[in-house]
Amino acid sequence: MKPDFPLDLYLYKGIAAITRAVNNKLRQKMLHTIHKKGRLTVTELKVEMKIEQSSTSTHLKVLREAGFVVAKREGQNVYYSIDYKRLNEVQGIFKKLLL
Repeated sequence: MKPDFPLDLYLYKGIAAITRAVNNKLRQKMLHTIHKKGRLTVTELKVEMKIEQSSTSTHLKVLREAGFVVAKREGQNVYYSIDYKRLNEVQGIFKKLLL
């Protein structure tokens, strides 16, 4: 008889989103650029990184879904900044898994 094996698909989907977000050189560079500048709009990030706006928006969406960046609307602009609490939380979890 096999023991019950609970498979939490929601948990695994979240883990996949996190690893997908950081397992990309362009998104890593985006995080570093936002960190360096403090906060940026999509347009500012596009210019800073010299990539298309649609590509910038797509990558920001992945980072938002993982919780690594937060968006804050100010008037007509949306500013993106790093959620350091979330980054530290995820890094702590991965460090424990790797030790």
